[in-house]
Amino acid sequence: MSVNLIFKLAWRNIWRNKRRTSITLSSIAVGLAALIFQQSLIKSLQDQLVEKTTRTYTGHLQIQSVLSTDPKVQDARIEKPGTIYEALTRTKGLAAWSPKVVFTGLVSSSLTSKGALVIGIDADSEQRLTVIKSYLVEGQYLSKGVDHETIVGVRLAKELDLRIGEKMVVMIQASDGSLSAELFRVCGLFKTNSPVYDREIIYLPLAAAQRMLVCGNEVSVVSVRAQNSDEIDHIQKQLQTELKGEPVNVLTWKESAH
Repeated sequence: MSVNLIFKLAWRNIWRNKRRTSITLSSIAVGLAALIFQQSLIKSLQDQLVEKTTRTYTGHLQIQSVLSTDPKVQDARIEKPGTIYEALTRTKGLAAWSPKVVFTGLVSSSLTSKGALVIGIDADSEQRLTVIKSYLVEGQYLSKGVDHETIVGVRLAKELDLRIGEKMVVMIQASDGSLSAELFRVCGLFKTNSPVYDREIIYLPLAAAQRMLVCGNEVSVVSVRAQNSDEIDHIQKQLQTELKGEPVNVLTWKESAH
């Protein structure tokens, strides 16, 4: 029996019962449409979660000291970040990058004290990198050129009984082993709906954080955001090549989260 004959018989059999065939084809079409919609929805949710994670703190890529043992909270700093800044300005496909100093400290109000994660940021470059400014629910963002301001999570502010305009003391152990303490005015309160962020994190100006640590221009991490998230791996390889020989690691947001 020829192939053409088999095809003709099959085609004739399909349309022998048009109602049955129409129902079958409709079922296949509806099922396929539902599958495509489900996959699109899952992809959209995944993209939103990645965007929220990378735009809140990490960025798409992080450049850290090779001596750091914890990629989440860096325990070693980059001593000469100038070379990194130069490499980043030469790298194509970047939307933004921003240096940070990260350390733990004791924050105190007139009522009580609590341990917190202190993040020193450059106000201008950080607002291009992350959306922390958009999470402000009261007050204002860090002012350019003012280095005794702080923005605090709403839960931490509540526990310390702090309000906009009030002052808090930040105390840390500096790089030289001495205790360093400075007074900061609360200029803004942020709410991310994450218990970790809202209860345990404060932001200071980068210059103030470096001064307290007595660490010169050292930074804990340089976070990078790509223009296109599909180019993250390509940009990582490009930066690894640019920074070959430097004592740093270039990690994707997934690697830095582990």
